[in-house]
Amino acid sequence: LSFWCEEDIWNYIESNNLPYSTIYDKGYTRTGCMFCTFGIMREDSPNRFQKMKETHPKLWNYCINTLGVGEILSFINIPSGEEVQ
Repeated sequence: LSFWCEEDIWNYIESNNLPYSTIYDKGYTRTGCMFCTFGIMREDSPNRFQKMKETHPKLWNYCINTLGVGEILSFINIPSGEEVQ
């Protein structure tokens, strides 16, 4: 796969009728690591954590409150979704 471009991958998926994550149908280009903060300061609003609150509220709560990612985001002045009502 390291030599395939994105179009090659989608053509292979389509021609072999393979299942794929429906997240791609919502405009996302990759799934990535859900709790990763890498590059968060470059994202437009809503950022990945604000979106996570809407799409995966239980995982968002675990990430923000149990793992402490909310404190990290607050420290670097990045919205986590807690401020969104």
